[in-house]
Amino acid sequence: MDGFINIVRAVAAHCGLADEAVHVRKSQVVLPGFFRATKNRDALVVDHGRLPGVFEFKSQVGSFDNNLNNRVEEVIGSAADP
Repeated sequence: MDGFINIVRAVAAHCGLADEAVHVRKSQVVLPGFFRATKNRDALVVDHGRLPGVFEFKSQVGSFDNNLNNRVEEVIGSAADP
């Protein structure tokens, strides 16, 4: 998934954000949520205290049908999180 992180870094740089705006360390990518007390993400973009980007990358390797169902449930839950 490092390739996706590199794309996030490239897009952030293209938008004029410093490289330090993209956070990927485990301790820096935890956000509170409504359905879960905390949720780890793969990358956060933080610019001057604002959160313009949150990224979570998931592989679809293996049982596609089961993984797809699980990923859809996660996306719906994340989108409904206030």
